[in-house]
Amino acid sequence: SSIVMEEVKTYAEKLQDPRWQKKRLRIMNRDKWRCFWCHNDKEQLHVHHIKYISGREPWEYPDEMLITLCKSCHDHGSSISKFIMTTIEFFFKS
Repeated sequence: SSIVMEEVKTYAEKLQDPRWQKKRLRIMNRDKWRCFWCHNDKEQLHVHHIKYISGREPWEYPDEMLITLCKSCHDHGSSISKFIMTTIEFFFKS
């Protein structure tokens, strides 16, 4: 019997994967190449995962869980997004 060792990649390395790069471009195109929150189209853009799911690769999320943010909103957005998701889960949990 042989043992197959799977290469462990960092999150930054996973963001270089062609599957993520294609998905990222599709999301930016959907969002008209501007920030979903402030509509900035002059600053560097990022695709933000609204919520992370343990064990899921960056490209394995449905498009509805991804939004385009400018660098400024993305830098501040992670805490805002976490607050919004926590609030939604609190009010809508069964």
